Amino acid sequence: MAPYAACVVALVWAGIAFAPSAAAQQPDAEAPAAAEPAPSPSGLRSALPDPAATAPKQLNGHTLSFGEIWYTPDPKAPEQLPTTYKLGAWYDTDHFADQRFDSAGGLLANPAGTGRALQHNGDWTIYGVIDQMVWRRSGTKDQGIGVFFHAMVGPSDRNLSNLFIEGGMN
Repeated sequence: MAPYAACVVALVWAGIAFAPSAAAQQPDAEAPAAAEPAPSPSGLRSALPDPAATAPKQLNGHTLSFGEIWYTPDPKAPEQLPTTYKLGAWYDTDHFADQRFDSAGGLLANPAGTGRALQHNGDWTIYGVIDQMVWRRSGTKDQGIGVFFHAMVGPSDRNLSNLFIEGGMN
């Protein structure tokens, strides 16, 4: 069968983050039951937060943007174990302190330096995920054991870690 583009999820928040709603913060308030998101035509569920359960909160005037693309080759083939590939990125327009150099270009660790970190405009990360089901419980479509691999890269001058790699089982 031909490959099938499964789902595209892209978010852009102009200075907005999501926080729990007021009802979720009040212990006496009866919270609505969390509904399972409806699957898309490809069978994947959206990673977007439920707008009814979130409230906007300012991010001090900067923009935080996210984007993610999902790809599943032929998600409707029941005899196959599904694989999902994800490629994503985020970008923040805020100012970020350099992890090594001061504002004069010397090392931050130098006692004779300025002691003020060099400032960078913006920060970003690009990541990829491979999620593969390796065993499926008989008689089910989405219950079983899967393995994943996740790698993420970003600039080393404004992040404590510029490379992150993990794998696991779910």
